[in-house]
Amino acid sequence: MAIERISNLFNFFDRRPEVIIDTDIGDDIDDAFAIVWALVSRRLTVRAILTAHGDTELRAALTRKLLRSYGKQAIPVWAGVATQTDVIFTQKDYAGEERSPSSVDGIHATLDLIRKRPNRLTLIALAPLHNIGAMIDRDPATFKTLKRVIVMGGSLRRGYNSPTGEPNLTPQAEHNIHLNPGAFDRLLQSGVPIVMMPLDSVQARPSDAFLHVVGEAHPDLHRLLTLWQHNNPFQVTRPTLFDVVAMAAAITPQRCPLIPLRVGVDAIGMTTESEGAANVRACLETDHEEALGAFMRDLCPSYSGPSALALR
Repeated sequence: MAIERISNLFNFFDRRPEVIIDTDIGDDIDDAFAIVWALVSRRLTVRAILTAHGDTELRAALTRKLLRSYGKQAIPVWAGVATQTDVIFTQKDYAGEERSPSSVDGIHATLDLIRKRPNRLTLIALAPLHNIGAMIDRDPATFKTLKRVIVMGGSLRRGYNSPTGEPNLTPQAEHNIHLNPGAFDRLLQSGVPIVMMPLDSVQARPSDAFLHVVGEAHPDLHRLLTLWQHNNPFQVTRPTLFDVVAMAAAITPQRCPLIPLRVGVDAIGMTTESEGAANVRACLETDHEEALGAFMRDLCPSYSGPSALALR
């Protein structure tokens, strides 16, 4: 029986999704929450993190410091394609003196990892799609050997809620797609299975009590949240955890029901449904309380309060 239990344990770890996270951590706070969930979860294995958009070296420095705080410094962090941006880097003070430019080409390193683990890796795209576009342009054959891509992006039947949470039923050009619609179009044509997590399903806004419980258990995450609260341009203290819900598609996929759709994108990043063969599976509705409850159970396993704490 002991041998059987050990065998089952190894089989469990073998079945865990292996992921690469593509992130623009440091602007909004949801990237940090999503990455920490991936680090502590027993339901996936993080193989690498690639930073995207703006000052990718500074984002990589911030990410390495966060990984060290969780004892995960062995996970490689690579800077991706740097771009111009006017978005406020709200959490740059956390990186402090960590910044040290890398000689590693992040796009090359990511493609090399995909090449070594064909049909095994899920790419979780939480950022504008500059890195995805660069990988497809450089080596489409290797990119096609990804198991799937989970994209936090697009807007199909709902747009951005207001900063205080009021819903918006008018689709909009979502940030990650708007900044590189051509890359999203190339992704749609790449042949890689795509899970699309659009604005329709990802706008989970946690309660102050939820943020307090998580912050007490995770001091580095609390520090990043505090920096965001002081520096974000919306002057709000409760974030929308877009990327956490997108991460749930990998960690707790049963909470993210998917429907096959054919999706296109225009020159400004508007994503629309059309007739024809499906090219994505999209999540248009998620139980945010369940998703944030799963997040809290992983990050705060000793918490025994009400699950409804997530959204009140």
